[in-house]
Amino acid sequence: MSEERGARLAIMVAYYVDEALWPMVSIHLDRIARHTTMPFTIYGAAIRMQPAMRRRLEERGVVVAPTEGLKTASVRAEHAHALEVARRRALEDGPTLFVTLHQDSFPIVDGWDSRLSAQLDAGAAFAAIVPYSYNACKFWGRAWQDRAVPFYADELNNDAAAREAFVAAHPGLDPVDNGAGWVKAATDAGLRWEGITARGALIWGDVLHLVSATTATHSTSAPAVIPAPLRGIRRFINPLMLRLPGPWREWIRSTLRAPFRERQRVVHRGGGSFDVSTKREAIDRLIADPEGFVAGCLSEAAPATTQGAT
Repeated sequence: MSEERGARLAIMVAYYVDEALWPMVSIHLDRIARHTTMPFTIYGAAIRMQPAMRRRLEERGVVVAPTEGLKTASVRAEHAHALEVARRRALEDGPTLFVTLHQDSFPIVDGWDSRLSAQLDAGAAFAAIVPYSYNACKFWGRAWQDRAVPFYADELNNDAAAREAFVAAHPGLDPVDNGAGWVKAATDAGLRWEGITARGALIWGDVLHLVSATTATHSTSAPAVIPAPLRGIRRFINPLMLRLPGPWREWIRSTLRAPFRERQRVVHRGGGSFDVSTKREAIDRLIADPEGFVAGCLSEAAPATTQGAT
């Protein structure tokens, strides 16, 4: 029997929303409502969010899960922990299907959820962006949920030898942002997972993703222009930056990155490239003309496909 019959979909997102990003998040919420065909609830983990922003999310129907005390040394690990908080809250309401998105990823085609559900009906344990089993769009049902595989793969991150061995055996998978943990669990159980493939620089399957701070999760970088010593200290600076007010973060980032901006590009394994220095411009173009921006991305995209990842 199809998992979709009588389905209730839990959409889980970690939100780092400030005033500057609210228009983008509002579009993300609009597109979810517009293109999702089954009953759904959005469960958001609010990270260092001002009360006014939290109220805006709640007014849009988002069930906001508290993340007080959520602090890690890694922004990506923090994001994974936040998704786990949102999932635990979702489970209280008994959904039958689950999907993760990022605050800058959203569906752009009607029935995206039904097509992903069909992959489960065809025998996949879960469907996720390839090649990393990435959680900008990761979709699963109760059968996989009952395995209780955490988003934050503690068993891999706390055991360096296990992590190194697994990553060596599965090139390209991410042991921090739960991609490797999930793929390892599926592999160990002899299960198949379905890959959501790239259709262009910004589209995977039926989902558009603006590729924010976690760009490196699903792309390879051209030779870096930022000096190596500065790249090495970013992992210490990023957690501090995220604790600053939004306008301060934007000013510091733009000031520090300006000398290196010209040549900062990432090349996506699925095809196409995206200039990291123009992320702000991309957001501005989306906000100024959401319909035109999405239509332009779709006009350059290949037909939607999935691939059996294992």
